[in-house]
Amino acid sequence: VHRSWLEGFVGRHIQRQDPANHQGVSTGIIQLDKILEGGLHAGEVGLWLAYPKAGKTTFLVNLGLTAVRTQFRKVLHCVLEGNLHYVENRYDTVLSDELYSNTKRGEVDAKKYAKAVQEVQFLKGLCVLRDFTEGWETNATHIDGELTDLRKRYGFEPELIVVDYVDLMRARTPQDNETQHQKQAMMDLKTLAQKRNGYAVWSACQAQRPKDDGYKLSPELLTSSKMADAYAKVRLADFIGSINQTDQERAQGMMRLYAELYRDGKADEVIYVAMDFSKMQFGKSFQPLSVPGAAPAPVQKPFSYKQAQQTQAKKNGTH
Repeated sequence: VHRSWLEGFVGRHIQRQDPANHQGVSTGIIQLDKILEGGLHAGEVGLWLAYPKAGKTTFLVNLGLTAVRTQFRKVLHCVLEGNLHYVENRYDTVLSDELYSNTKRGEVDAKKYAKAVQEVQFLKGLCVLRDFTEGWETNATHIDGELTDLRKRYGFEPELIVVDYVDLMRARTPQDNETQHQKQAMMDLKTLAQKRNGYAVWSACQAQRPKDDGYKLSPELLTSSKMADAYAKVRLADFIGSINQTDQERAQGMMRLYAELYRDGKADEVIYVAMDFSKMQFGKSFQPLSVPGAAPAPVQKPFSYKQAQQTQAKKNGTH
């Protein structure tokens, strides 16, 4: 039973002063982290809305890898669609900074390969990719079972769980229809996020199928009103955002993220980021020249392996 007494004020106040309780899992995107007050926090579920084939998996891969690379946060990436190799290829492409087409064939440049090998050894034990595609009945109980197994076998407790993606989850209990399945599955995922010390959870969901391809030609912003199947997911999520891109923007290497809602703060902000599907990378700030009145984007520093080593050394208390 979770019960709190008013006179627990002093203890709660002391607990809130611990910096560890305010450190979110960074997305690597300055504007988005600002909205999230440092990143997604333990116990929070964030959803990204997008049309089919809009880059949801690639986006989630980058969120997972950014958390590992920049903050050394432990990550569990749950694959519910396609296959594990599909996701491995994307992680390895971003790690090696190689073309996706080359990575799939094992044709990574020698220098890039050596650098990636050094980095993965440095980040060893921080990220697990788990395939749940052996059936189409994956629910929160299966993910919870994986967490238990990882804890017992390897002492691994993730801080971020990536679920790729929530629309494919089933409810723990029988439901009458697909809408009820998705609503209950989202409730189950939210409950899972709040277990133990809490997990930050990123996932994605499909938008209602468009009537035509107009969105590929003329800029639009997807909002939660276009959530497919179960709108109740919006009420249960702590953050709602969307992935938006026209064909022209894709050719320019630009993507529009729309941070629509955040339970603990102000959102309703469009964020322009660079997106390179040839290398499966996103996140660096992008200043669109074609958007009148667009505010200059903060300068985003590229990932630095050397800087990451120095950060980890400080974290360990060594120099």
